[in-house]
Amino acid sequence: MDTVFIPRDARLSRHENALVVTSDDSRKVIPLHGVKHVVCMGNGSISIRLLKDMGRRGIRFTVLDAGGAFLGAFEPEDDTPSGRVRIGQARLYLSDTDRLRIARAIVTARPNQCVDYCSATSATGRPALNRRWMVSKERSTQSVVQTPSRN
Repeated sequence: MDTVFIPRDARLSRHENALVVTSDDSRKVIPLHGVKHVVCMGNGSISIRLLKDMGRRGIRFTVLDAGGAFLGAFEPEDDTPSGRVRIGQARLYLSDTDRLRIARAIVTARPNQCVDYCSATSATGRPALNRRWMVSKERSTQSVVQTPSRN
């Protein structure tokens, strides 16, 4: 069992190595072994003891409202995606070769995007923007060629 969905108005607690889901008329015990994600929909409640245990085991906890809209999430302490992203950003920022490689990719991609936009607007019959510069896509060096402006 990868993901456990908890319906509305349920209370979540922990008993030994299991997730205990209690609602008004029923009580269900789910072993935590094999669970990767718990999704609580609607107005549920959870014990702090269970949240701590889920964090240690690498189980993510997500809260949705009754309509299914995202309200928040509890990430496991060893597997925080936002932390990995920030560390990766810092690593790229501190590396001169990686920064230069990314900057070159951005600068190279921009002229191609301009050419694609110009081609799309001329193909639709709409007048293209009044451009003074047009990118020559035929050249492999991605050079910029000046074209006369239309007035």
